[in-house]
Amino acid sequence: MKSIGIYDFLDNHRGLIDQSRREPIYSKMAAYGIDNAVLDEGQALYVKANDLQMDYDAAKKEVDIADDEVSETWEEATRALIPMRTLVRALVIRQPLIAAQLHLKGAVPRSHAGWLHFADRFYASLHEHPQVRQRLLGIDAAEGLVQKFRQILAKREVLQQEQREAKVLRDEAHNALYDWGLVVKTIARLVVVDYPGYRRGLGL
Repeated sequence: MKSIGIYDFLDNHRGLIDQSRREPIYSKMAAYGIDNAVLDEGQALYVKANDLQMDYDAAKKEVDIADDEVSETWEEATRALIPMRTLVRALVIRQPLIAAQLHLKGAVPRSHAGWLHFADRFYASLHEHPQVRQRLLGIDAAEGLVQKFRQILAKREVLQQEQREAKVLRDEAHNALYDWGLVVKTIARLVVVDYPGYRRGLGL
């Protein structure tokens, strides 16, 4: 497919179809076999390509919203996790064995998967030391943010898959319209030699 904007591509083909139906272009095109039946086929391909483009745009918008939700929730959960670890370190500073069991060493990972593993391990270890956990104000809310983050990640993964599927269907439809347009534009270029004023309207 030509390297032009998607919406320009669609607009060009809509113009090609519409202008090819008008005289004096239609009679000249029909003489080469580009009649209403062929133009109807192109119209159907255009409608499908345009509809699937809108479906893809909607799917992409959903992913963009989910991206924002992921970033916001990750930031919120991290803001809860870091001070919680700092407080736990202070509570067990004279209990090195417990401190080791609570996984208090190491930096917070920057990848989503690494962060989840890190947070899960930390909060799970606190359940094994209820005498420490019960002294942590807001621990349930902080731990709940980990589950919220996991759920939003899973939701985004589903939406990303839907976007990928929408892109495949969109691309197939656009390629079909492009292939149809190659033939029609070849004829249109022959026709507009005598009608140069129609060149732009035909998307040439």
